[in-house]
This record gives sequence, structure tokens and C-alpha cells, in this order.
Amino acid sequence: MLQPTSDDKAIWRATVTSFSGWSHSFTLLRIALALIWESGERPAPFSGAVVVDTAPAHKEVDGAAAGSPECAVHSLEGEEAPPWEGGSSASVPPSKAQVAPEGPNDFWQLGFQANWDIDLWGRVRRAREAAAANLQASVYDHQAVRIAVAAEVARVYLQLREAQAQLDIAEQNKKIAERALEIAGTRERNGVGTMFDTSSARAQLATVKALIPEQMQRRNALMNGLALLIGQPPRTLDKRLQDVLPVPPLPARISVGLPSALARNRPDILRVEARLHAATASIGLAKADFYPRIDLRGRGGFEAFESGDLSSWASRFFSIGPTVYLPIFQGGRLEQRLALTEAQQKTAALEYRSTVLQAWHEVDNALDALTGQHHQYAALLEAYEQNRTALHAAQSSYRHGAADYLSVLTAQRSVLSSQTQLNRNTTAAALSLVNLYKALGGGWEPDDLNLFITSDAMASTGLDRDTISARTHKKMTETTR
Repeated sequence: MLQPTSDDKAIWRATVTSFSGWSHSFTLLRIALALIWESGERPAPFSGAVVVDTAPAHKEVDGAAAGSPECAVHSLEGEEAPPWEGGSSASVPPSKAQVAPEGPNDFWQLGFQANWDIDLWGRVRRAREAAAANLQASVYDHQAVRIAVAAEVARVYLQLREAQAQLDIAEQNKKIAERALEIAGTRERNGVGTMFDTSSARAQLATVKALIPEQMQRRNALMNGLALLIGQPPRTLDKRLQDVLPVPPLPARISVGLPSALARNRPDILRVEARLHAATASIGLAKADFYPRIDLRGRGGFEAFESGDLSSWASRFFSIGPTVYLPIFQGGRLEQRLALTEAQQKTAALEYRSTVLQAWHEVDNALDALTGQHHQYAALLEAYEQNRTALHAAQSSYRHGAADYLSVLTAQRSVLSSQTQLNRNTTAAALSLVNLYKALGGGWEPDDLNLFITSDAMASTGLDRDTISARTHKKMTETTR
């Protein structure tokens, strides 16, 4: 369970106000924007990952988390937590107040008063514990928003690169179609080709041209979506992202760790754990209300009817004594409050179990998707290479009169289709890695983990979920021996 430090408020301030000066060096996926997450103290104990683009042109979005409106809203909402936590812990040490006249008066008084709630039954300790846990939950909720924003920025960026690649493919195929139309027209004028060949080539060119405006519109929409995510006006990133860059290749090695590590990495699990801790502490607080409370109060100083007499020793006063609170004649209020806190604790426990189970499912699904994309990529790459070979052969045969234009047209369509599928697969694999990043709670460090999944192993040995589960079980067994 949580172990709050003595300076929760200072940690909170450092956490919610520092967005852009964070330091993590491990590169999860060289894809998108430099979203740098702080490896700070508690209450943010989990390590993160960095989503980095290798292109220098994207340095202007290093502060994407700072510019995100959603992160800003949650940081402002979170600032409500520290005063609440501080108020709950204010009665732990003795408190004091100075007394001075507030205005003209015929009676002068100068002194102090103090009171101390003697925590005999742990009521104050439980109140502070619950407040600290609720504070932790607020911070973890803010961390979850940061991870969600980082994953969403990476997702939109990858889709943007896919749209740009599709647009580039369409432009290349337009040039091929224009060349094919030129050849078909020349053959028809020389009496070798037919009008059917020329019309088919012209139709193919028009079909390819029709794809270009659609991809341009999608590209522009994704650029604006990316600008919105980092809190910028429309068209802000157009110049910096206009160069067509491929989707970066996946890392050769992906470390996912043990399923049990999810409980310390995912902020949503940490949040519900903190809520469970707070609910459990609230039960102790409700039980402590059944017992008497003793406050030790004291006051002292000087008082006189004339201001000049305040310095006289005879004007002194001093009093000290206990105040006893007995919880009788409550009309069942304490019993109802205890029943309510116990019900809230049971609800928090069920929510914790549900969140952990959901996290395991998300990781398992993300691993399945990533494994499937690796298997599919090899087949799509082979199909693309074979279609290109077939297109070159068809074009050569057509130029020499050994084949009709229909074979060239069919080969062109096959190449365009395989190019599109290969590009989409590459993007889907990168998106699966982003989903895995999010499912694992924002990143992982290779030096601290034991289980590695390599793309070569998955492609050559057919590594799948069962193999992963077996290795995971073995590692867990070795760890618990």
C-alpha cells in the first residue's frame, strides 16, 4: 500500500507545475513528438518512456504536454487537493494563535492560545492517512491523463505519416499511369495498340488522381488534430511536418516485463489502490468516532483596561485544561457512517480488482496485435515485391508487343493495392506498439525487465501468446522461489 512522505504538498506542487523539464533517456518508439516525462519522486513512482521523433524539425513540440489543454485542466483541478490534505493534517501537531485587539476597545488583551487534539484512538492519524491517499490518487489521475495525451499524440502523428505515405504512393502511381497512357497513345497512333488500351490507361490515371485530394484532406485534418492536441492554432505545424517521412521501424527488442509489474506502472491501478487505501483509512476514522476525544487547550498573556497596564506583571493571565468530547446521543449517526465507509471500502476493492483485470486484458490484446502485425508484414512485403516484378514484366512485354494492356493494368492495380496494404500494416504495427506503451502504464526500462520479445524471433519461430505466457510463468516462478 501507499507510504505517503512528510511533504506531500511540496511533491504535488512539483508534479503538477513541471511539464517540460523532464528526463528519461530510454527511447520507446522513434516516431512522433518529444513528450518528456519526469522521473520524479513520489507520488509518481513509476518510470515512463519517451516518444521521440528523429527529425530535428519537430523540436518545437518538445513541450507538448505543457501545451495540452487537457493536461492543463487536470493540473488546475488537482491543485484543489493539497489544501484539503493540509486541513486534515492540521490537528496533528499542537496549534496556536496569537491574540491582539482588532479595533478600538476599552479592554486591552495581548497573548496566545493553543490547543492539541490528543490522538488516543488513531482518529487524527487515520484522517491524515485518508487525505494523503486521496492526494496520491489525484496525482495518479493526472499522470494517467499525461500518458493518454502522449499516446494520442503518437497515434495522430503515425496516422499523419501514413496519410503522407499514401499521398506519396498516389503521386508515384500517377506518374506510372501517365507514362502508361503515353505508351498506349503512341502505340495506338502507330497502329499497334487499340483504343481500348488508351481508354483503359486514361481511366486508370483518373482513378489514381481521384485518390490524391482525399489523401490531402486527410493529411491536413491530421495536422490540425496534432496542433489541437498540443494547444496550437490550425495550420501551425504544416510547414514543419510537410516533409514526407516514413513511419519509423519498430525496435528490434521490446521488453514487457511481468504482469505483476503492472500494479506499479499503471497510474489507473495506482489511483484505485490509493482510493482503496483512503476508504480503508476512513473505516478506522469512523470507528475512532465511537470513542471519547480529548483536546488539551491553553491560553495566556496580558489583559488590562488601560494600554499602559499591559506591561504590568499583575495583568498576566494563564489557563490550561482538557476538553472531553463524549459521543453519546448521536441517534445512530455514527453507526450509519461506519456502514457507509465499509460499503465504500468494498466498492473500492471491487474497482481495484476490475481495473487490474482490465489492465491485463489490454496488455494481452496489445501483444496479440503486435505479434499479428509482425507475421502479416513479412507476407505483405513478399506480395509487394512480387507485384513489382510482375509489373515490370508486364510493361516490358507490352512494349515489345508480347502482351496486351490489360495485363499491365492488372499489375498496376496489384502494386497499388500491395503498397497501400504494406503502408497500413507498418502504421498498424506502430500503433500497436503505442497501445502497448499505454497498456503498460507509460513505458518500461530495459535494464529492469527480464522478458524480451524480438521481432526476428516472432517472425522466424512463430512466437505467440502461448509462448509469451509460458515464459512469463517461468519468470514468475523463478522470482517467487
